[in-house]
Amino acid sequence: MRADFANLAALVICLGLGMVFAVGILPAEPLSPVLIANEEAGTTEARWTTDARGVAVPIGAYRRIVSLNPVADHILLQLVEPERLVGITAHTGQDHPEAWRFGSRPQVGTSRDIEQVLNLRPDLVISSQFSPEAYMARLREAGVAVFDLGDTRDAGTTAENIETLGSLLAREAQATRLLEAYRRELDALSRAAAMRAPASGIYLTYVGGIWFGGTRGSSYGDLLRLAGVEDLAAAGGYRDWPLFSREQILTLAPPLVVTRPGGRDALCGDAVLSQIPACSVEGRVVEMSAGYDSDPGLGLVQAAAELQVLLQDAAVASNRSPAP
Repeated sequence: MRADFANLAALVICLGLGMVFAVGILPAEPLSPVLIANEEAGTTEARWTTDARGVAVPIGAYRRIVSLNPVADHILLQLVEPERLVGITAHTGQDHPEAWRFGSRPQVGTSRDIEQVLNLRPDLVISSQFSPEAYMARLREAGVAVFDLGDTRDAGTTAENIETLGSLLAREAQATRLLEAYRRELDALSRAAAMRAPASGIYLTYVGGIWFGGTRGSSYGDLLRLAGVEDLAAAGGYRDWPLFSREQILTLAPPLVVTRPGGRDALCGDAVLSQIPACSVEGRVVEMSAGYDSDPGLGLVQAAAELQVLLQDAAVASNRSPAP
């Protein structure tokens, strides 16, 4: 009996020591995303990068990412495992043609919805230049890393955003593949556009009684270029997203106008603007489907491909029309 008791005591002591040693070699808390990423890279040295606001943010394999940036939504889905993207913008989830790719992920309405963001328990939030600093500071105070991706205006900034997010998330290889594919698609569109008959025109959209343009320095300028359209607004010295008066549109006298659904009626139904060449029998007003044309990120590829097809269809229809 004494021998059995001694053996049992020895076993308990051994198990206890084993637990002590086991506890001693386990980390007190889960590894941070920074350490995880650096271990994967074979180093334990902390690495940092700087966002568009000059804020230093740790590089890491973040596990719960919330995006407040519509362009970042689509890039992130290509760079990390889907379950790591735990929140996206309401714009992407409700208005984008490829909203279905994001499934039933929670959607954040605006950058001001701080409580909604915190309820998603993120370790990283990707913001934009339009995210108010006061709200981003509140997220940082709650212990959340915040990274402002900066400008999202055209193909050039999209390429930069891919590289930046790849570096931030320690996913450089994935970012390189995505960037190469993006550039191949843009190059293919440029080659196809060069084989088409040249056209001249502008991009216009009608919002709240105001005519907005889109030209050099914006994705709309890239859209026209990739579809083989000479941008008359850029040639006239306009940049980015100009607000056009009726007189300015008349002066540009575009034979082609690219616009959104309903733009033709708003343009050619206007007593003044109906005089532009685009509204004449020889002119063209091309309405694009809503969604891709307003995406300055990866969606630019689909938008330019759609515009090429629409312009080709319009040209064929014009050639088939009987002479007046």
